[in-house]
Amino acid sequence: MINSTKLKDGPGFTYNGIQYKGGPFIIAAAYRTAAVNTAIANWQAAGVDGITTTGILENSWGDLSGKPADNNMHLQWSTQPGKNLYRFEVERSTDGTHFFPIGHVAAKNNTTQKTDYYFTDNSIFNQSYYYHVHAFDKQHAEAFSNTIFISEKNKKLDFKLVPNPVTTTSTVNFYSDEERSVTLSCMDITGKLIATNNQKINKGETRLDFKEIKKLPPGIYLLKVQHRSGNYFRKFIMSR
Repeated sequence: MINSTKLKDGPGFTYNGIQYKGGPFIIAAAYRTAAVNTAIANWQAAGVDGITTTGILENSWGDLSGKPADNNMHLQWSTQPGKNLYRFEVERSTDGTHFFPIGHVAAKNNTTQKTDYYFTDNSIFNQSYYYHVHAFDKQHAEAFSNTIFISEKNKKLDFKLVPNPVTTTSTVNFYSDEERSVTLSCMDITGKLIATNNQKINKGETRLDFKEIKKLPPGIYLLKVQHRSGNYFRKFIMSR
């Protein structure tokens, strides 16, 4: 709780029963309510030094947008001319409430024209995700973009090899709308069968270790997943 009657050398606010005083204190714009602004004015009138900066808010940005393509989620946003931005963190959620960072993009700070930013989420396991972008400026202010929802509801079985290119180890990550029995096969680029095995995948996410991949020499290969609904292929590169 902010102390609205704070004296010059008195406590600034109380948190969990502990009084805090001294400084500096940074109050983000999102918490600058009318009551907080009144308290700040009282502090300044009592001799407390303070400054208000526009920070990241001077770099107004366009809405975040995105779409699925090529088994990835492609995100895009833009900023107006500015010079104070530092970086963007892209955050993802499966429920729209709990978000986790999945990557970052450095700010370009073009001072003369609008700047477009792009991010590709190539570690998707679900059919649907929520996304938003968390932006930071050089004064440590921060802001969030709008939240978007991207879905590939038409896909009932999807998989990908992570990482690709493969160096030493890799896993096959599945997303399925039901339990399935599948056959995993590895072939060279001519279609010659190198290794195969049968696996069961669960409803939702399943991660499998296809150990035979580790033994391959450098080159381009095909990973085939065979199921009663059809055959699915992914190309991958072995690089040591």
